[in-house]
Amino acid sequence: MEKFKIYENMNELDLSKVSQQVKALKWPKGKRYTVNCNGVEIKIQTYFSTAAEKTDDLAEDNLYDAYTGIESMYARELTDDEIMWETNGEPQYADPCFDRDKLDYLEEDEIKKRADFIIAIGNLINNQETMEAIVNAATKKKNGTLHKNRVVRIASSGVATFWNEVYAIVARAKTDTSMSVTFEAVLCRPGDNELWANDFISTYHEGLPVSEALKGLFE
Repeated sequence: MEKFKIYENMNELDLSKVSQQVKALKWPKGKRYTVNCNGVEIKIQTYFSTAAEKTDDLAEDNLYDAYTGIESMYARELTDDEIMWETNGEPQYADPCFDRDKLDYLEEDEIKKRADFIIAIGNLINNQETMEAIVNAATKKKNGTLHKNRVVRIASSGVATFWNEVYAIVARAKTDTSMSVTFEAVLCRPGDNELWANDFISTYHEGLPVSEALKGLFE
């Protein structure tokens, strides 16, 4: 399948081409969908009620390019005091975080472009055909049901926090037959750039509105 190289090239891409594909550049209302996947009925619902709050927050924080942030990640060694109080004296490492000396700070206009981009993605995926493709992309058990809490990475905004998170749209299995789609801050780990490079929108799905819109970025 054709792959779009979105996140490593975000500064060079004209993201407005995607934003222009939606009539109103605001988060859509949540919707419920039912997908029959090889005889198993799976419910999937989009929840975007708090997404506007989160994208409004992007204008207020110090935010950075997610791709270079993830490339810089390292696992910080705990201090002696942390080892004593948190791990019963056993040497361990803290959760990975961005190397803040290597982060690429995003100016306000670039953050706005990326916020508009992810809002447009939210609109372009909020339809039956795309939900069916997302459900089909999720890993399943042998009986065709979902793995509870397993995540499908749908789209990154390309905007990262100061520590170890990226703002993104993800689908999460709530039960073995239901999923939710949300916009949230997702924890990052070293090597995650490869995972985002293979997320749902980075893979071309012929005929889906989101794929056809993204195709225009590379023509």
